[in-house]
Amino acid sequence: PRDRTVRGTQALVVAVQSGDVPGTAVEPYELAVSAMMSDPALAAQKYKEVLLLAPDFAFAHMNLGVALAAQGEVKAAEASMKKATALAPEDADTWRNLGMFYLMTQRFPDAVPALQTAQGLDPADPQLLSALATAQLGARKPRAAAASFRKALALRPRDPELHVELAAAQAADDDLHGAEATARAGLRIAPEMVPARVQLVAILRDARRFDEALVELAILEKQLPNHPDLAGERAAIQARRDAHVEQAASGKVRLARIVLKDAATARQVTQEARAGTDFALLARRHGEGAEAGRGGDIGYVDVEELRTELADAVRPLKRGGVSDPVDLGGSWLVLKRTE
Repeated sequence: PRDRTVRGTQALVVAVQSGDVPGTAVEPYELAVSAMMSDPALAAQKYKEVLLLAPDFAFAHMNLGVALAAQGEVKAAEASMKKATALAPEDADTWRNLGMFYLMTQRFPDAVPALQTAQGLDPADPQLLSALATAQLGARKPRAAAASFRKALALRPRDPELHVELAAAQAADDDLHGAEATARAGLRIAPEMVPARVQLVAILRDARRFDEALVELAILEKQLPNHPDLAGERAAIQARRDAHVEQAASGKVRLARIVLKDAATARQVTQEARAGTDFALLARRHGEGAEAGRGGDIGYVDVEELRTELADAVRPLKRGGVSDPVDLGGSWLVLKRTE
């Protein structure tokens, strides 16, 4: 057979030359490859013909799975792709196709191990890392997703879309500080990139930095004049800002907190905070609570509605003051009055 290297036929050439696949499989295989995009039913038929001649040819199983998936035959497609991974467990493409199949069918927990295996076999593919990160996000593992996006960015540091995806993963992990830095880095690469600025607006809004969010939103409004979604977003941000101001005027105090596992760490964090170390940085570094990614910010609270030990710790604090560690029985809390 001719030495073809396009669309998977190289594997067939090698198999025929080694005697693992009969030469009569070449014609139906090439017909299947050429029909994949235009006629997946014909492609599936031809791949089945190949498998009658070479039942252990992994790439025919893999491509048959793709053709079946294109026709909506989900169970048969999965079985065919899994057969390919069993026959060629050291080939990244077999695991990649299985993982992408799970990803496209939103079976994220199944996609993660398949794509991890593919990534281990082909560690220098940024698209594979991005697919893995997307599956991890879908499986509600935002921290793992952020780590995968960072690896992809290390391979393609000037890709603004990867910056947007990493920022989304960081925001999902409540790391709003990191998400903001990533989104802004993407905008430095591509200042007119709408998804990056949309992401930045959302990050600033969730961080309760409403005036900054409105500034970024104004830039979007110039890029996309009269877009109805932007008008709704402006109204929503302004409403949240007004509620924020109203809370501040009601006598409530705004607090940040760091949840810690043990007394020794709580004492260390308190000392560092009182010595001038940024409280938000300490929260991100040591905090166990969901608010750690927001620098510990928990918004405005009514002191009189707090548990007695917390209220006692907060009352004497002036703006910028940091409390002594509070024992909650199983965890420790350090509080800062920010407003």
